[in-house]
Amino acid sequence: MIIEEYTDANGRNLFRRSFDRLDDRSQARVIAGIARLEQGKFGDTRNL
Repeated sequence: MIIEEYTDANGRNLFRRSFDRLDDRSQARVIAGIARLEQGKFGDTRNL
């Protein structure tokens, strides 16, 4: 699976904007979660 960041028609990347506001520990946890998703390890998730 390939994870890509979404950029809207106005060039805004809302994920990056929110991610950059997180402290280092929280950023590391998000990165680790994304890495698990890329490996197909969805864990305890539910549909949106």
